[in-house]
Amino acid sequence: MLTIENIKSNFSYIKAIFDNSESYHNTDNYFNLGDFTDIYFESINQNVKQEQIDIYNSFKLNHTKYLSEIEQYFIKYLNNYELNHIDQIKQKELFFDVIYIPNKNNNYDLALICSREYQKYFIFKKSISLRVEFKNNSISSVKRPKNITNENSINN
Repeated sequence: MLTIENIKSNFSYIKAIFDNSESYHNTDNYFNLGDFTDIYFESINQNVKQEQIDIYNSFKLNHTKYLSEIEQYFIKYLNNYELNHIDQIKQKELFFDVIYIPNKNNNYDLALICSREYQKYFIFKKSISLRVEFKNNSISSVKRPKNITNENSINN
């Protein structure tokens, strides 16, 4: 289980160059969901709230309960070409790429960027990425946006 002390001692502190944002970054392992996942805790004045830690720890313990729902969204957001290759896509490994825990956000408590890669042509791979936002331990919104860094409420 993560603690504030773990974050301050084991995570890298990142201060944005162009704005006032800051965060702590490290990686974590979600077995069978990629080799590693980038974890970002948004901070204010180099401080992370215990509430953020609790949200992350709860997600880490319970992440498998969301997998079937996330799988359904992957199918929902496939385009026509991808639907013709649905069996191949379903067989590919699901990756948890990034988990972001905001310091304070009214729309979500945790954002998960997850993806799948599949062989589109002989040597070319195609990635399908979803942004999954959680509020109060449940999925509140899912999108397949062009810019995965934007909040789902911004992605119309």
